[in-house]
Amino acid sequence: MPKKVSCIIGPPGTGKTVILAAIVYNIYKNYKDAKILVCSNSNYAVDQAALKIAQIKELKDKTVRFITESRENLYDIKKEKDKIFYELTLLNKIQTSDIEESIILKKMIEDFENLNQNEIEDLVKMRKKIEDLILSKCNIICSTIVSSVDQRLSNQRYDYVVIDESSQVKDYDVLIPILKGCKKVVLIGDPSQLGPVYRNDLTIEGPKSMIERLSTINNIRFELVNQYRMHPRILRMPNEIFYGGKM
Repeated sequence: MPKKVSCIIGPPGTGKTVILAAIVYNIYKNYKDAKILVCSNSNYAVDQAALKIAQIKELKDKTVRFITESRENLYDIKKEKDKIFYELTLLNKIQTSDIEESIILKKMIEDFENLNQNEIEDLVKMRKKIEDLILSKCNIICSTIVSSVDQRLSNQRYDYVVIDESSQVKDYDVLIPILKGCKKVVLIGDPSQLGPVYRNDLTIEGPKSMIERLSTINNIRFELVNQYRMHPRILRMPNEIFYGGKM
């Protein structure tokens, strides 16, 4: 994909998330120092992308599932699926890190009630330093579009930005993760599914999504047509009505 912008169009069941993970892996394999931001509109979509990426052995320790601090403790680690997601969070990587500052931070938190104001301020600064250190060692950051501009990520710069489910993302939201600049943007989605919703007093319809408009440019459009999820009889109707019989 030599172009600065690529659009991957994939109907349901064509393996968009697998392709996303493969793209991330190939970028990492060829450019070990590359920083990659993987994002989407919803936490669910980001969770699924992060999970698929982390299933690649080489990428698990290089991946951070970045979420707001208010959600970091919502995972129930007794549940196997939640445990997997939690292991990817920045909070867990801080808690399990063996760097010297992290060990000191743990001791300070354990003795938090006895800390004076200056020590609390030192604790906050130390956590920020550890966060930056851990993030600097991780090539892949997975977050929602809104969280990609979280203050804790303020020092991060990305070479590649991959936006999943981008057919549901408003134009101005697509711009958020690429504001700091990047070498390449990959938009993944299906314009034939639910598009972005614009609400006002008159209508809930709005302009087409960015991927829908950009995908009309042939040399940046890539289509996934092999369907792995549905029985052929179930596939027949949507294939004929929405996808021109390509699947």
